Amino acid sequence: MKVSKGIVTVRDKVEQLLFEFDVLRDNDMLLWLAYLNRYHKLRELIGEANYQVLKNIILDSETPKFESIRRSRQKIQEAGAYQGKFRDERLGEQENVKDIIRGS
Repeated sequence: MKVSKGIVTVRDKVEQLLFEFDVLRDNDMLLWLAYLNRYHKLRELIGEANYQVLKNIILDSETPKFESIRRSRQKIQEAGAYQGKFRDERLGEQENVKDIIRGS
């Protein structure tokens, strides 16, 4: 286990939280909330009352997981609908990398 002093990456930060708090090991939403509190001072930024409201929403069993929403967006966009404005730029970068690899 890395000591707090050497924590740099998101993975390191998540590992530190999992090491410190057993309760976070089985609940990604609670882990995400703990991450936001520890590393982004969420509770301090929005105040205790707003934090409690947000916490209740995030931990509600009816609230979809962040990853579910991300995957849904990805699938919709992969089907060609509602493309982001940076899609063409990313595709162009991919072509540039392919050209570099080919030696063009």
